[in-house]
Amino acid sequence: MFPRTYGATWYFHKRNFKPGISSKILPNHVPLSDVIKQTGNAAGLTSGLLRDNYELIGWSFPDVIAEPVYKIMISGFETMMAGALNAEALECSIS
Repeated sequence: MFPRTYGATWYFHKRNFKPGISSKILPNHVPLSDVIKQTGNAAGLTSGLLRDNYELIGWSFPDVIAEPVYKIMISGFETMMAGALNAEALECSIS
């Protein structure tokens, strides 16, 4: 049912954050356009996984709500993302 040949790599950032700090830096309000985009991305990711559609998986992966805020807490995130994409990863994201 899911793509037969896919893999994932995890990078665990060594910096520990106090509980709740991440949620405190997220905005209280998110533009409706971002919510629509994020909801569409989640639907596209699910559809891509169910249909073995790698292009749709990669296109649907970006997080437009939390990632722009969280990436400032991870030094070198932009470099890591560029490296992953240059190595032909479908996408690189913060979890």
